[in-house]
Amino acid sequence: MTQPSGLAGLITAVRDHWVAALVGALIVLLPAGALIATQKSEYQAESVVGLIPTRTTSDAFLRTVASQLPTYLLSPEVTARVGQKAGMSGKDVERAVSIEIPSETLNLTTTATADDASTAALLANEMAAETLADKTYKEYFVPKLLSPAVPPERPSGVGRALLLAVALVVAVIVGTVAALLARDLSQGRKTPGDDEREPSDEAAAGAEA
Repeated sequence: MTQPSGLAGLITAVRDHWVAALVGALIVLLPAGALIATQKSEYQAESVVGLIPTRTTSDAFLRTVASQLPTYLLSPEVTARVGQKAGMSGKDVERAVSIEIPSETLNLTTTATADDASTAALLANEMAAETLADKTYKEYFVPKLLSPAVPPERPSGVGRALLLAVALVVAVIVGTVAALLARDLSQGRKTPGDDEREPSDEAAAGAEA
């Protein structure tokens, strides 16, 4: 018997082998759903401090000096001080904060990630305050707050609804493939003699009778 092809064939395979399709879909949906349900929302806030040069010198030299600031700001002494204000340990602050100076500017950008929006903004602003208070490089720069951090309105990254939609699409695909495999396996177990006899066999049987 010839099997329908295209979309009709897929629908037929899923209908005839729905158990295999369901098992395949659940293999994807169950772990994906568990991961999505337990995923924590994360918020990111960003503050920007401009490093205004106080002397005329080469950009390369100024950038070399400025590159030492992130190391200072992420030192145990500073992170512990910021952590006291945020109710966190210094190690947690160090993990939650990233500091960089883009190659096209001398702006020091602090990005803080936390489980709630207020803490993320607090961490970014406290790091900016530490930058403004530091006098180590005052002969080279005057720090100026260009953009304070504000609590973000929504979590960063991909939302749960989108992740669930992707998981459903993948589950449908896997379920359909499982149904097709089950159909092919069931057809492979059949032999031509299961459905009809060869004419010569039938003739031989009639002669014997």
